[in-house]
Amino acid sequence: MPRWIDAVKTPDDISVEVLSMILSEEVVQYSLSPLGRGVLSNVQTLEVTLSTRTIKLIAKFRREDIPLEDLFSIEGAFYHLVDELEDFNAFPFQLTKALATGTYWLLLEFISNVTTLDVHQSCPMNEFDDLIYRLAKMHDYCWMDSSNSTEIAKTLNK
Repeated sequence: MPRWIDAVKTPDDISVEVLSMILSEEVVQYSLSPLGRGVLSNVQTLEVTLSTRTIKLIAKFRREDIPLEDLFSIEGAFYHLVDELEDFNAFPFQLTKALATGTYWLLLEFISNVTTLDVHQSCPMNEFDDLIYRLAKMHDYCWMDSSNSTEIAKTLNK
């Protein structure tokens, strides 16, 4: 279950102590770098060095210039519910897990093998039908009245 941490609002609020608490492991050092994607949020790659290994995470922060006050509360609620799914693999997209959420940020596991597209370009024609199909399945899963989606639908429809 992701931790709710409201004290983090910007990349400057990340610290060795905060990361150690979230990961329940001693963090030696970390570095943040812009991912270069994300229109509605400031998305950063977070490389964390632990005593025995290095891991990569994704940190998303609210952009003050975009007045979407509920964005991270809603997305965070979604990840809390996703964490409770009985069949995580039944979801039509590969989902990551949230490690921490808050009003202004999310900390997510990094998915390394993923197809990325530039949000400023259109979807390639050869991937368009599959994308529309998966989006329709996701909406069906999250908003239609089924035993898997009722809690997601209630949260997202607020």
